[in-house]
Amino acid sequence: DEEGFKEYFGEMPWLALPFSERKQKERLSQYFDVSGIPSFVMLSPELKVIDKNARGAVAADPEGKDFPWYPKPVTEIDACESINDTPTVCLMLEGCDESTQTSMEDLLLKVSKEVRASLKEDEEMNFCLATKADGLGGRVRQLTKMEAPGGKAELIVLDVGNEGSYYVHKGAVDESTLKIVIEDFRAENLDMAHLG
Repeated sequence: DEEGFKEYFGEMPWLALPFSERKQKERLSQYFDVSGIPSFVMLSPELKVIDKNARGAVAADPEGKDFPWYPKPVTEIDACESINDTPTVCLMLEGCDESTQTSMEDLLLKVSKEVRASLKEDEEMNFCLATKADGLGGRVRQLTKMEAPGGKAELIVLDVGNEGSYYVHKGAVDESTLKIVIEDFRAENLDMAHLG
């Protein structure tokens, strides 16, 4: 109702369509595939979508230093807002030293750029790191029944939006492994497990 809208909107730091513009709001929600609120879709001056899940990036940058908030090619897992909707390649690095975390982040960045360049127009993929044992990384370990973090990088592919699917790679993680696992995932050749 309008009173609830006013109360909720009063807590938000951005503009909104007036409550009376519900039809326009529904058209925008449908066009940008918005299913929850609040949502923040970042558009370029040409009205091209920069990021359909920009809320976290905007909230994390109150001074606007990273404006217009292009998606980062690799994010920390806790900042990966579309992890439930978009296939996600994640390196689990919680037990690794800082040097290993840095080198694995550099590797994932390199591979992510190559993979993104090859994605079809309607294909999306997230790339993220879990560097802390708490938060979403810990939850992913628990849900996928992974062992406690060790001193080596671990690779997992999450496709939560596809019936809670996931794949945990067994073995060492290097550039070749990353590329093969991603290629096999895209070709639907991985033996995916399911959450729960």
